[in-house]
Amino acid sequence: MIAGRRIAATFGIALAVVFYTPVTDWLAYPLLPRTDAVRGDAIVVLAAWAMADGELNEAGVRRALAAGRLYRSGAARAIVITGSRPSSPDAGDSLEAAVRFLEEFGVPAAAITVEDRSENTRESAVNMARLARARGWSHLLIVTDATHMLRTRLAFAHEGLQVSSEPTMMWRIGGNGPSNRLAKLGAVLHEYAGLAYYRARGWI
Repeated sequence: MIAGRRIAATFGIALAVVFYTPVTDWLAYPLLPRTDAVRGDAIVVLAAWAMADGELNEAGVRRALAAGRLYRSGAARAIVITGSRPSSPDAGDSLEAAVRFLEEFGVPAAAITVEDRSENTRESAVNMARLARARGWSHLLIVTDATHMLRTRLAFAHEGLQVSSEPTMMWRIGGNGPSNRLAKLGAVLHEYAGLAYYRARGWI
């Protein structure tokens, strides 16, 4: 009984720390790169997720918007969206949704390539390296969530690519409500676990 109360009390304190202190922000800071995307051969967008009706989620919208802005600024003449087709009827095709978003934003269809054989970040790095070699590209501008950027950059660099970052932020650092802080904690812990796994496999 006493042990159970102690566990419950400890869990409650841990939740309070996550909900009402900046501990999630402190954990996130080492993952967050600076924006250094100036010019490159192509803009590479890591696909996010789309709902069954084909509407991009927040992460997908932010990534596509960042890629569109880079393209319109003249940072690169090509955009590649890398990811995979949906495997569940509950998910939409985030690749095609991103293409539609970019076209509506004013990016010509001829400038957009879809790489649809990558189930994860590692496969995106391998497949993009292959595509880059075929097209004579050496410098890629990577667009993905800020917390995901470090693992992405390391994976792409491991494949011999020069990369720059255009990170997008789903959550503002600091000033978030409890639910956002909890969601951010999940994303941050996922990335630390991903980094450890990729290092163990020799992928970064």
